[in-house]
Amino acid sequence: MTENYTQNDGTTVYKLTGMSVDILKLVCEKMNLTALFLKPSLKLELNSIVKHITQLEDNLSDVLAGLVPLIPVIVTSSFDATIPYMHMNVKMLVPCPKAIAGPEKVLTTFSLSVWLTKGFVLLLITAVFWCAFNVPYQSVCNNAHTYQSLSQCFHNAWAVFVGVSVPQRPTSSTLRDFFFIYVCFCFAISILFQVFLLSFLVEPNYENKFERLDQLLNSHVVYDYHHLHCCYLQDIISYPEIVKFLEDKKLKEDRSDIRKCVEKI
Repeated sequence: MTENYTQNDGTTVYKLTGMSVDILKLVCEKMNLTALFLKPSLKLELNSIVKHITQLEDNLSDVLAGLVPLIPVIVTSSFDATIPYMHMNVKMLVPCPKAIAGPEKVLTTFSLSVWLTKGFVLLLITAVFWCAFNVPYQSVCNNAHTYQSLSQCFHNAWAVFVGVSVPQRPTSSTLRDFFFIYVCFCFAISILFQVFLLSFLVEPNYENKFERLDQLLNSHVVYDYHHLHCCYLQDIISYPEIVKFLEDKKLKEDRSDIRKCVEKI
């Protein structure tokens, strides 16, 4: 509505603009008619549409223009609908996949079972180092003091695990054998980890995108909707997946203010 003023007889004149109003003005101009507009509804609400349809039924108005959905609830045998000049497609906009954060990438390098296995191997090799050093028949000349306690053995095992040199190499043959096997295991795991890490740095990974409605239904994404759209969407849509989504989606918010809704999108 661009302007409204009251005439001498007390009636209010409304000056309107917009796509459907301009088309109606053009028709009236070509047919040499004068268009008198009633008070318009500037908000998209179900009550306003019902109000104007009632005015049309009661012969208080002759033409209803604007965003009028051509659905059976509104278009009955009492009205004649013109050829639609505007077509609206209903699309569901979903957020793009987000890049996975750095710490999360590192944790997802291996599966949970592999991480648990690596932790178990770390504890197991700590016990093996301690047992191999403290066996009753070990050599008396063994002076590897860094393998006398469990904490020292764990420190050495952790050093090899992260690729750092140990403070003192093992001297007994039994301890050397286990130590060599453990070094080979850590070397293989380290190579795999570095390859995955370099690939993450070169090409960052992204979260899985939404491909099905059930994924969107169970996600943390909030479904913003307009209550009027939901009213006629449920009437015209016959797809059970979408009907189930509209009924079962828990995280949803009514966005009656179209401008704020568009700004959020």
